[in-house]
Amino acid sequence: ERFGHWKDTAILLRGSAVHSLSRMFLQQWTLHAGPESLNFPEEEYLVSAPVPAQGYVQPFPDTPLDHFNVAENAYMHLVQRANHYVYITTPYLILDNEFITALKTAAESGVDVRIITPSHPDKWYVHMVSRSYYQTLIESG
Repeated sequence: ERFGHWKDTAILLRGSAVHSLSRMFLQQWTLHAGPESLNFPEEEYLVSAPVPAQGYVQPFPDTPLDHFNVAENAYMHLVQRANHYVYITTPYLILDNEFITALKTAAESGVDVRIITPSHPDKWYVHMVSRSYYQTLIESG
């Protein structure tokens, strides 16, 4: 195949995280399509069923339409506070110097840092940018 074999990931969520993700989706929908595009009562689809928690899920919205870097800050926070491992899988690895430094610092402090990117990319220019980080990251462990 031209781009190799892709692995998509799916998850099943139950509980309050579903409510948060649904609300975020509907907020984006109405922002772009207008409130009149929702031809059903929103609250009807935002019912949270009580489910025993087996872990933590923290949904958060992020958008290029404001000056907040919510996703960047969340990922940076996770890397900086990792004690055992950081595993990242992405088809489009684009890093800034601050994030590279955080990954290198984590690896140098004994955190198991692994980054998985495709060997057969669909975007050659993104692949070249991704590969440009390999040497410095590998040197840090």
